Amino acid sequence: MNKRFTNNSIMNKIVLILIIFFIPISAYSQAPTLLGTHGGNTPNIATQLGAQVVRYGFADFQIKRVFLSGDEDPIINKMMRFESLEIAQVVFLRWPDDTIEVVGTDLERIPTGADSAEVFQFLDTFLMAVGPYVDWIQINQEPLGATKYDHTKYSISDVIQWWRTVAQFIINKQAAHPAELGHLRIMTGGITGIKGALDSPDAPIAAIIDSIIRFGENYCDAIDLHLHTSSVAEGTAEIEYITGRTNHPLATMEWSQSRASVETGWLNDKNTVWMDSSDTFFGLTNAQAIGLAYENPMDTTDWNALIATSPYTDNFIPDYYSVLDSNCFIMACYAGVWQYGNPRFDWNQLLATKTVSATLYPNNPFYTEFTDLSAILNSGAYTTKCSLSAIEDKTGNNTIIIYPNPASDMIYIEAGEAIYEVEIFDLLGIREVRFTIGQKAAIDIRHLDSGVYFIKFWDDTSVRTLRFLKQ
Repeated sequence: MNKRFTNNSIMNKIVLILIIFFIPISAYSQAPTLLGTHGGNTPNIATQLGAQVVRYGFADFQIKRVFLSGDEDPIINKMMRFESLEIAQVVFLRWPDDTIEVVGTDLERIPTGADSAEVFQFLDTFLMAVGPYVDWIQINQEPLGATKYDHTKYSISDVIQWWRTVAQFIINKQAAHPAELGHLRIMTGGITGIKGALDSPDAPIAAIIDSIIRFGENYCDAIDLHLHTSSVAEGTAEIEYITGRTNHPLATMEWSQSRASVETGWLNDKNTVWMDSSDTFFGLTNAQAIGLAYENPMDTTDWNALIATSPYTDNFIPDYYSVLDSNCFIMACYAGVWQYGNPRFDWNQLLATKTVSATLYPNNPFYTEFTDLSAILNSGAYTTKCSLSAIEDKTGNNTIIIYPNPASDMIYIEAGEAIYEVEIFDLLGIREVRFTIGQKAAIDIRHLDSGVYFIKFWDDTSVRTLRFLKQ
């Protein structure tokens, strides 16, 4: 999966066209969205879950400690194992406000001066060490959420400029080392706060989200959304809000129904399962009971009774995955770690059954929902609902149009007055071709397999991406 992200062919001639036409979108076959995990990832656990992609992170102090102290072998071995299993890997970067590991550090910093020079030294070493094995580098984790920036110190413009600097460093490193790093794709930090922007379009959060989208369109191969929603309907509305603003490829590196537990107050409510004052869990909130269960595992019957009181919707995972797939998401990593509001509640702990007393009992309901879905995906039996509804760029003054869509032999491009460098790649980021076009062009796509593809356009001021379907 990793090294296959290479150039397959180079187109030497572009045929100019004068006559255009349009064919409506129709049904087609496309590989489903990759299903993966966030939190507690090891090769054995990912294999047991049937995950197709894993996502984990590195702070700069971890890069320094691991890769500049000679202790990188366990990390590299883990990455090599994921690669051998053909499990894609997404690594996010972090720059905590404290430059050493401190428990509870939630804020990010923008390195400057000697600090910045050291950070890029770390990043250079890190990229060359892990680049051959991972598939995606993610710029930051969650800039509006758990790892936010202090708005009294940094403006959103400051943050975006820092991300541009990091992204450009990675792009330059790729150009200098194409054999080792040419396959790497770049992803934005995870966008949160979408519900706030959806509820109040004029709120400041909406402008911030738009700034992150523009950064993603100009510097990244995909935009990451963190969709911790309360329901499938609410999550669908959040996706529609984003797709109304960009045609850029989308992914979600964290999604769950955790917001239901927060918004209903369930996490902080007193549990209604243990009514005997002599019981270990008597008088605790639901969140406290789950937390204590790591030291004092509860009976499986009690666990089922506790979770039955939660606002989790049966079949949320397959139902919401279907929505993600219908919007052509590249990948979707389920965040079991946040499902019940406890950061230890991750896949490691679930499979180790730390919260229940039976040794082989997986924590449900979402363990079973996830593994059932992953089994269907890995069997090839899932029929994707991916569909394209837009072929016209939504950003910038210079409109770009691709037609017909779907197409089988040729696609035609109208690009206004600009001259563009163009790159075509598929849903997994595999680069197919790169070339230069003028105002109008005809491109032979008969060598491409059927499926969804993205065309990235560069000019002197921006990078934009459109989708098309090869039948």
